[in-house]
Amino acid sequence: MKTFKIIVMLLLVSGFAINNANSQKVEKEVFEYWYDLAFPCMDQTLSGWLTVERTKRDNHLQVRHSGTLTGSSDGLEYYAEMMTNITPGLDNVRWDELDQKAITLTWPGNYHIYREGKLIAIIHFAFHYTVNANGDYTTYHGYVYECNLVGEGRIK
Repeated sequence: MKTFKIIVMLLLVSGFAINNANSQKVEKEVFEYWYDLAFPCMDQTLSGWLTVERTKRDNHLQVRHSGTLTGSSDGLEYYAEMMTNITPGLDNVRWDELDQKAITLTWPGNYHIYREGKLIAIIHFAFHYTVNANGDYTTYHGYVYECNLVGEGRIK
């Protein structure tokens, strides 16, 4: 009986050791991009360089924008952060075909705007972009479709 248990343990350990799980191909790119974000509900256009992190994995695209922006009307600094996950629809191309085919996509995002470490606004934003077959972003723009001022953001 003891020999049988040892053989079973060896089979289990060897089974885990030769696991042939397929690993997902992960592509990540990080770059800086200048933004002029007009937020009428805040009576502000926030401008500055944001760090953009794009991670592609298994036909999902995760995007994070973050950084410090300056308000055009008050000159104050604001911290902005947006994170979203994007999965193309069935009639769209796959992200792994990005360098082979053109992609046109509109997707929503939520900017969280902070001033002095406190959340003051959640801004619902829609992005639209087109990428040509060379991987160049030929169109990239967005617009605000809802703005929720919170905490100190409600006081003007």
